[in-house]
Amino acid sequence: MNWGVDRQFMSTKQRLLFVSDGFCNVDSGRMISPRGSSIHLFNLASKLILLGFTIRVLQMGENDCQFIKKGILIQQLKSKSVEDFNKRWPFLVTPKEHVHLNNIDCCPQVYIPNMTATIHTNAFMEKPSTANKLLQIASRFKKIGVVNMDYLSFFPELQAKFCFIPNAVDTSLFKCLKSPWLRSFKTIQLFFPNIPLPKKSLATAIQTLVTLNSCCHDISWRLFVAGNCPDNVFLPGAIKEKINFLGVLSYPKGMIKYYNFSDVVVVPSKSESSSLVTLEAMACGVPVVAGNVSGLNNTIKDQMTGLIVPSHAAADWAKAISCLCQTPELYNNLSCNALFTVSTNNTFEQQIAKYLEVWELCA
Repeated sequence: MNWGVDRQFMSTKQRLLFVSDGFCNVDSGRMISPRGSSIHLFNLASKLILLGFTIRVLQMGENDCQFIKKGILIQQLKSKSVEDFNKRWPFLVTPKEHVHLNNIDCCPQVYIPNMTATIHTNAFMEKPSTANKLLQIASRFKKIGVVNMDYLSFFPELQAKFCFIPNAVDTSLFKCLKSPWLRSFKTIQLFFPNIPLPKKSLATAIQTLVTLNSCCHDISWRLFVAGNCPDNVFLPGAIKEKINFLGVLSYPKGMIKYYNFSDVVVVPSKSESSSLVTLEAMACGVPVVAGNVSGLNNTIKDQMTGLIVPSHAAADWAKAISCLCQTPELYNNLSCNALFTVSTNNTFEQQIAKYLEVWELCA
């Protein structure tokens, strides 16, 4: 493989230590946590192992333990809190390892030379208190990768510290397994690929389904949700049979299956740093309809690679989705453009080359 970067870093420092507040769920069959940041780390580490790197991950958990998953040594430290974890993990760093925080909240008080990190959340741009926290800890890092390019303009004083590293998709796995055009105008399958947390706005998707089925009677609309039904979610009686909660899907096989099964992927999130599920859907050639929030509106080009809905009103979402599904030319164009965009801008080769450049600067 041509990773497009000088191999100096690889030859001088091939041991990487990633630090995460929660990477692998020990109590759930050692499955990778379904959070985007954990999936990002698993994919990145797996590719780096193929390049000859030795990878170790330190994570917090309920008990001390260690195990190997796909060639990655995972060591869990018993921790009551992130603060507790941050006091323990620095004492396990060896001199030959480069330390990279997959979650910047794991920043320790002690000095670690040439430490780097990635920010996978918009939280630092959403509250003054968290913005101030980032400004306070930024000096402890040699470089900070950001997956949302809006960080560069939001924190002009940190531009020299930041490096924009777009999220990546394994296009050898996430790919279109069907013709990239609408298969049927009679039944439309919508897929909500996020864990149904409050900020992911499952309620918007459900209300949109209600609106679609009440306004567009000539089409049968169904919604598939990648997760379990939260206790606080209200399901209107008439719509229950049209919603399928799939439970936690296996990664990547389960996600790939439902991307390709669906006709439209809906991402009505109120906050996204750089939506990995959006890129995965695009790689599978499925048009994405997304909310107008940072991390989505700079990943999708409206009317070109997907649709951006200006509000969280169900009527607006229903209008956008129904228009998309009743306009074959638009649907087909979005599908093809999405495929091209991901294969051009969001490959692992590009992402790993960027990380190697950052780590080489810090070597």
